[in-house]
Amino acid sequence: MSIAEWIATICGIVYLVLIAKTNRWGWIFGIVSCLIIAIVSWKQQIYYQAILQGLYVVLGVYGFVSWNKSNELRTSKLSRNHLILTLIIGTALSVALFLLAPLSQKAPMLDAVITSFAIIATVLSARMILENWLFWIPINVLSVVLFYEQDLKLFADLYFINLIMAIWGYFLWKKEYEKKA
Repeated sequence: MSIAEWIATICGIVYLVLIAKTNRWGWIFGIVSCLIIAIVSWKQQIYYQAILQGLYVVLGVYGFVSWNKSNELRTSKLSRNHLILTLIIGTALSVALFLLAPLSQKAPMLDAVITSFAIIATVLSARMILENWLFWIPINVLSVVLFYEQDLKLFADLYFINLIMAIWGYFLWKKEYEKKA
């Protein structure tokens, strides 16, 4: 395990703790973590994961800027119709990415599903939508499998911690949402 993997993992944990507590500085730690994971993923030929991590950097900037508008928690929820539409879009994007995957792509379907739904979950997170955490739970489970299969054990461990943090984040945000509802 390289120093870069350790730095990415530590920054990733700090990111989740701060985001769960709705501290906008978490986005900065997430950006650093994602830059490193993108480079390592590309070298491991997990191309969609590398691209996803690059998108996380962009979405991290969006999250940092959008959370600056208000320091007050303003969590909202998806309507049933929006949730169904989100699932349909995520599934369609997963299939499209799978079909477009290069032949050298490792675990193309798994990586396509993770990538598609992680983009959605990140946007939901940046917009402070409670259900983002419910998307992150299965994404993190699948990410543990993906990184473990690629012998990136430290990243697999990070995503296991992310799984636990997603469960914690969901209940923390839900409690705050219910207080304001």
